[in-house]
Amino acid sequence: MENQLYIIISISVAFLFFMGTIIILAKKNVFSSNTSAGAKKMNIKSNDKYDNLIKEVEKLKTELESYQIQNEELIGKINELEEHVTALKKQKNLLLENKRKLENLQKEKDDLFATVVHDIKNPASAIQGFVKLLESYDTTAQDQHEIMEGLFNTSNRIIRLVEDVTKVLEADREMTEIVFTEFQMNDIVDVVCSRYSGVIKSKDLSLKVNKAHDLPIGMMDDNKIDHVIDNLINNAIKFSPPKTEIEIKTCKEGKYIVVEVKDNGYGLNQEDLARAFEKGGKLSNRPTAGESSTGLGLWIVKRIVEEHHGRVWVKSSKGFGSTFAFRIPIKHEEILEVA
Repeated sequence: MENQLYIIISISVAFLFFMGTIIILAKKNVFSSNTSAGAKKMNIKSNDKYDNLIKEVEKLKTELESYQIQNEELIGKINELEEHVTALKKQKNLLLENKRKLENLQKEKDDLFATVVHDIKNPASAIQGFVKLLESYDTTAQDQHEIMEGLFNTSNRIIRLVEDVTKVLEADREMTEIVFTEFQMNDIVDVVCSRYSGVIKSKDLSLKVNKAHDLPIGMMDDNKIDHVIDNLINNAIKFSPPKTEIEIKTCKEGKYIVVEVKDNGYGLNQEDLARAFEKGGKLSNRPTAGESSTGLGLWIVKRIVEEHHGRVWVKSSKGFGSTFAFRIPIKHEEILEVA
């Protein structure tokens, strides 16, 4: 429509220029003749044509002005439509972003519930172990003190799991949010080992803790790293036969803190190694005391360690036990470099 208007306007301007030239020539009697009669006739005809041309010019001017007004109105409407289209695009992008956030939040809630349902069974098993020890009549005062301390730590663990659920349900923050603080890895190991002291004794196992004395303080979410070590130790306890040893070790390797949990169980075959950290990936071995196994524990470990920009791995061979380990960067600078 705009192109047609521009063509009409151009033709009109050219026509006006042509007619103006004719009028000027007419005024200068360029078309006059030596014959008087002929001159009069031509003057009459010229005057008539001149009047008609003037009328046509005026008509064209009016039409041109009308087209210009219509053109301006069309341009205004086009600009309004473009603004509406831009606004609709923004609303569409906003809706898509909200949809993505809702989908992510739902996935995080699903993962959280799977994690909590799994992890809440670990402290519940620990409580059972402490209760069994309390039922025995040969516990010393020191044993009773350790049991009470273990029960206290375990109950705190359950409370923290419930708080995690509450935070997500209230949408205070996303599940995957990591709160980095300076924390000593050895302190987390001590708390988790104390939590499982009753279960270890009830299954007639021994626990060897080999902590590096010069282990630096690292940047980590201590609550989530507690999840990791808790799951690794619980996993080692479940798959260890009686009268065997479980060893947990901490050390520093370059810019990383490393934690290893070694058991002397039945070991893993190649298929187990391939799916060890998959969600729901159950291993071929069965827990030695009939404990339940959901296949979520090692997946939770991998997920949390990767949130810390770390790495998990397992070393094992059938019949010779397994060593599950992870490492995370010591400082926030290393975390940023890895990210």
